[in-house]
Amino acid sequence: MSYEEERKIKLNEAYWGAADSGDFERFSAFFAEDSKMTFANDPPLSGKEVLRKFYAEFFQVIEKMKHKPIHSHSFPFGVVTELTVQYLAFIYYSKINYIFHSILLYSTLFYILYSIFYILYSILSILCFSSNFI
Repeated sequence: MSYEEERKIKLNEAYWGAADSGDFERFSAFFAEDSKMTFANDPPLSGKEVLRKFYAEFFQVIEKMKHKPIHSHSFPFGVVTELTVQYLAFIYYSKINYIFHSILLYSTLFYILYSIFYILYSILSILCFSSNFI
């Protein structure tokens, strides 16, 4: 491995270490003015200030994270890393309340549909059962 490839991989490890530290300023110091990043399946983000805004909000929700690199591949444009990540998130009460109410609503709808299905099934079973013995 060349010195340049090794330097890129070490810089990449420092980047993930800064992310795992929870120190937003240390982490965001890695952003260049023309930085581009795609987070999960979200649309790509471009520009230092856009990334700072996104991660400022992200760091408020994440209590702890751990990135574990599996493989890093150096290319002329940078480094691509395959990794696993674990997040411990703090979810605001309003979000929990919304999620709880959504689950409750869907559970209630499911119960109603299940009850209708069970009644129809019972009626059909009685009709079929009685027609076999008549």
